[in-house]
Amino acid sequence: MRQRFSGLIILFFIVFVSSPGQQFFNSPYSRFGLGQINDGGFASNLAMGGLTAGYRVKNTINYLNPASYTAIDTLSFIFDAGLQSGFLKVTSDNGKNTSKMLYLDHLAMLFPLSRWCGVSMGIVPFSRAGYELLGTVNDSAYKYIYSGNGGISQFYIGSAVRIGKHISIGLNFSYLFGPVERSRTVILNDEYAAITKYNYKGNINNIFFNYGIQY
Repeated sequence: MRQRFSGLIILFFIVFVSSPGQQFFNSPYSRFGLGQINDGGFASNLAMGGLTAGYRVKNTINYLNPASYTAIDTLSFIFDAGLQSGFLKVTSDNGKNTSKMLYLDHLAMLFPLSRWCGVSMGIVPFSRAGYELLGTVNDSAYKYIYSGNGGISQFYIGSAVRIGKHISIGLNFSYLFGPVERSRTVILNDEYAAITKYNYKGNINNIFFNYGIQY
């Protein structure tokens, strides 16, 4: 049992370090702000249309409402890891483009401390950035290339306690971290010679709390 927990801790550390790099993600909607904000929730939440506040099933992890942690059976241990894949088709007056996406989505665990207390921890995406766009301004002699990558990850740890038979309250502590990089290059239409290039890199480090209650 001790070796199993040691392996999980090592795996968490690896993902904690490497998760800001989002593999095979491409979306023009991630150009602004912190990137494309994650919808939140795991497969079970998404299958229920994004239901989170009242979602309480003993064999799943619902980190968006930490009060749900007490639903776990006292003899259970849940480990949840997921990948996401898909494709995005963008159409404009100048043409269309289809891109495929594949990236690590989450890594989480949930276990009981007692019959009335549950604990969960994990790493989930908060936002993602990945794009490369070519633009022009009217009929000018210049073209603009906009590119970006990175993303914000969220490490959380939380606990919930059951009060009586019907009320559960929970609290999550979360740490946001990760880089977002952007660049803008101005080039000549014909010669493709770089004139100016603007680079931006921001590193996000912040903490926040969220709580929930279920009846």
